[in-house]
Amino acid sequence: MKISDALQRYKYSLLAKENVVSVGEGYKVTGGVISYKPAIICGVTKKLSEGIIATTNPNALVPKKIKGIPTDVIETGLLRVGPLDIEHKGFHRPAFCGISVGHKDITAGTLGLWVMGIDNVMYLLSNNHVLANSNDADLGDSILQPGPYDGGSIANPDHVLAYLAQYVPLDFGGSSIPQPPAECATSALFVRVVNAFVKMIGSGVRLTAVRPNAATPNLVDAAIAKPVRITDVDTNIAGVGNPIGITKATLGMAITKSGRTTAVTYGSIDQVNVTAQVSYGGNKVAVFEDQLIAGAISASGDSGSAVLTADKSVVGLLFAGSETTTLINRIEHVFDKLHIKSIYISSTSV
Repeated sequence: MKISDALQRYKYSLLAKENVVSVGEGYKVTGGVISYKPAIICGVTKKLSEGIIATTNPNALVPKKIKGIPTDVIETGLLRVGPLDIEHKGFHRPAFCGISVGHKDITAGTLGLWVMGIDNVMYLLSNNHVLANSNDADLGDSILQPGPYDGGSIANPDHVLAYLAQYVPLDFGGSSIPQPPAECATSALFVRVVNAFVKMIGSGVRLTAVRPNAATPNLVDAAIAKPVRITDVDTNIAGVGNPIGITKATLGMAITKSGRTTAVTYGSIDQVNVTAQVSYGGNKVAVFEDQLIAGAISASGDSGSAVLTADKSVVGLLFAGSETTTLINRIEHVFDKLHIKSIYISSTSV
């Protein structure tokens, strides 16, 4: 069985195990050395010895192999989107990418990119939880630069950089993990009989037996806002320069990002095809599919940062993480969901 097929089949069974918060495709690490052998990587909030798990909760053990494919367990900590508790960033006009920004009712996040919509209008791109307050905002709400935590105030007209234009709603059914297709013999027989009947009468409809799904997996945490004044915009990324376009991320790819909190950092794509549970606080949990994982290249407040290759092609939008792990939306999903045509590029540099 291919690793991608095994992930598709067993990712939610693994994610349902106690302590597991992400499941993806990566390279197995043995004795601290990357083996470059493909493996199913399970991220856990706390890595415990097999003996302890076997004694306290045997069902929580991650099997050493799945359909012949090796697994590996790494400690990621709890994946989350805040809260923010670190250094401030200042007021900048024009506003370039990688600096403090946020909806009037949040703390602060990062201005990711300036982009062009299919309507040929320029927009500011960042996360839903940065610009749309995790679904709780109204279209037209003020977006401040710097973010409120960094001194941005709705009372100061100069701080209003943009107005919320669109966001991809987040599904917070993540407290109940979607279940894999049912394997009950009775339900499988019923499905075969019904499908044979509808095929006989010429219908293209087919049934699939599944367990009830309480959660709808998310692909992106993303939103856009329309700038108040075009003259307030500088599309360069602080410390990086002008992005040149977008490309698809691949396993092992070298990456960089410029964010509100940790500025310019470097790393690599350590896992692809990741399914993860992300805490948004207040008992709100969202499940994400087809994500990217990197190492410790971010901190609270970096949410919304663009993630780029060495040649400045954008591969993702940073949105969550822990002390050891960074979780990233694929940029192609972000562009698709928000109907973005391209990155908007200016000529100056920062």
